[in-house]
Amino acid sequence: MSDKERIYETLKDKNFGYEKKDSLEVLEKASNLEDVIIKVERNCNVDQLLFRYDSSKHCFYRVTLTQQDEDLLSKERFYSVHPECNKRKCLSREIMLDDFINLLDFVFGPLAIYEV
Repeated sequence: MSDKERIYETLKDKNFGYEKKDSLEVLEKASNLEDVIIKVERNCNVDQLLFRYDSSKHCFYRVTLTQQDEDLLSKERFYSVHPECNKRKCLSREIMLDDFINLLDFVFGPLAIYEV
C-alpha cells in the first residue's frame, strides 16, 4: 500500500472532513501525497497546524503559510514540553509517516486537505 493510500484509509476510517467536506476527494484526485497540505488540530491545545509530505524522507513537515502559523511555530520554542509530548512527537516540525498516522488516531484531529 502506498503512503497516499495509507493516509487516505486512515482519514476515511475517521469520517474525515470537518472543515472542508471535499477533503477526501482532493486527496483521492491528487497524483501524489506531496500535492496536498493536510490541516489538523492538535487536541492538547487546539492549535491548527498544516503539514506537507516529503516523499524522499517519508515524513510530514510543518508548513507556515500565514503569519499566524509562523507566530505559533516560534512560540512553541518556549513551551515547557511534557514528556508525553516528546514521546508522541506532536510538537515536532518533522513527523515520520507512521508517527503521523498514529497521531491522527489520537492527538491530531484532521480538519481539511488542500491542493498545493
